Amino acid sequence: MLTNFWKKITDRGVTPDLEFNVRNKIRIFNSSIFIIGLTYLFYTLVGFLRHNELAAFLTLISWAISAFCLYLMSQRKYELAYHITASLGVVFLFTFCLLYGEATLTYVFFLFIPVATIVLFDNFKICLFYFIITILSIFLVKVYFLFHQPYYAFEEANTYLGFLNIAMTASLLYLAVRMFKFENIKYSKEINHQRELIEEKNKDILSSIHYAKRIQRALFASDALLIKVYPNILFCINQRIL
Repeated sequence: MLTNFWKKITDRGVTPDLEFNVRNKIRIFNSSIFIIGLTYLFYTLVGFLRHNELAAFLTLISWAISAFCLYLMSQRKYELAYHITASLGVVFLFTFCLLYGEATLTYVFFLFIPVATIVLFDNFKICLFYFIITILSIFLVKVYFLFHQPYYAFEEANTYLGFLNIAMTASLLYLAVRMFKFENIKYSKEINHQRELIEEKNKDILSSIHYAKRIQRALFASDALLIKVYPNILFCINQRIL
């Protein structure tokens, strides 16, 4: 049952007419966005329990946008879903950093965004754009806290959240890279399988051609027999050719 549920999530928007590498990207995106959505829900719960209503509502809105992106995938609006998710990630992390400060180490999540964009986008300029935005966001966060305090006052629990954020960032990075590698292995196996099928078909075609040649040779009389029956036939044929 869990397997079927997970398959429905990962295969959302996947259709047989899509190229194999496109289907891989969709599955990686769907898996990642589902897990990120669970992360949003977790921090929504944490926000409400700590009476940080602003953070909780912002996180809940981010979860709703992520759920909408999964809907976009079912509508085959892949690029739009990718861009919304990447942009949302930058805005959410930047805002969350301003709310809680550096103690939670929320900015380490920024490391996931360049990896995700490299997996999802083939265009180098798009990947470079998100990479630059990520670096600038981290830089601005660090500069901001040189002169300002976070929106919420420091609590000891923020330090423990920082350890959790590091663990979750590492898990997301591992998941993205592992799934990307796994899908590439599947793609390689599929290519090899298709190559084997083509080679088998080529062998069948060549065998059919050779068999047809043997039938033709069996049906047509040999040159020696033609010369014996019609001594002048080769001479006439040569004359016509010349």
